[in-house]
Amino acid sequence: MDMSHLATSRERLKTLISLCLTVVTASATAGVSAQAPSPANRAREVVAEVRSAGKAKVDRQPESAMAQLTALGEAAIPAIREGLEQERGAGSSAGLWLVMALAGIPGDGSTRLLLEVACASRGENMAALSCLTRRPIQVPLTDEEEEFLLRWLREQEFGCTGSVAQVLANCREVPAAQKIPPMIARFVPETRSPLADPPGRHHAAYIPIQVASLNAFILAFSAVGEPAIPFLREARDRAATAEAQKWLTLALGVAGDPEVSEETKRIIQTDENRYVRWVAIRAYGRSAGPQGIPFLQTLVNDMTESEYGSERADPDGKVHRVYLIQNAARSMIRKLEKQR
Repeated sequence: MDMSHLATSRERLKTLISLCLTVVTASATAGVSAQAPSPANRAREVVAEVRSAGKAKVDRQPESAMAQLTALGEAAIPAIREGLEQERGAGSSAGLWLVMALAGIPGDGSTRLLLEVACASRGENMAALSCLTRRPIQVPLTDEEEEFLLRWLREQEFGCTGSVAQVLANCREVPAAQKIPPMIARFVPETRSPLADPPGRHHAAYIPIQVASLNAFILAFSAVGEPAIPFLREARDRAATAEAQKWLTLALGVAGDPEVSEETKRIIQTDENRYVRWVAIRAYGRSAGPQGIPFLQTLVNDMTESEYGSERADPDGKVHRVYLIQNAARSMIRKLEKQR
């Protein structure tokens, strides 16, 4: 038998099989490509779905579509940007839904677009600001964005400025010397008594509006941390009222100033206002650190209730009582135990 002829036949067969497999694979790939659009194109399709839902004035947000945009990640950002531009002035809910989907996408790209929306005079800017309070902002602000936020801080009603303070606090590229003094200047004039809402006034969750607004600034000073301490100390030294001194002490506490731990402890023990004591627990925990756990443990059975949230009931009629002090103490103990 001619073995060379047999070997040649085998090689030809192998080549033929290889070519067949290549054709099958190419055909399958072409079929998949035809069926599955690119992530960018799919994002445009989903944005169109969201906008259609907004135009139809549906009662519920299109959760599936929003989840798809979030899952597409950074590939969806150009389509979301385009959709937001198309929704400008439309008066539908679609712009808000797109902002909420954008907030679920991590990274600097989504942060940059959220900043652009937050610093624009449009209906979605408050939603974008709220989203930015919960993420570190590594991208630099433009001069126009920084001026917009500082102007908002100076001129808007106090209850609307806490989110701006928190966004500025989260901006890593804005030096403390540029953001802390204007935050203090807006904060101090609001530290006045009484701290209870007038009868019939809407309250924020289970604390009065004024305390909630002041606490938003407290959270902002907490986010800045140690770099805020020199500015807060200076402000406290020249504070004109006892209330301003007290709230600046709380601000120093959440910024991590160990020198005020005993003062914040006294506020918890002696202040007549339950909501001030509630804020002071965080300030004490941040200033005292893990060494403050023994004192906080004395508060875990405190039965002080919120006068706002404790009478609300579930649909099944079960009443949930909000125990302000013990809830705050337990939460702070858990955080401090992780630092040990």
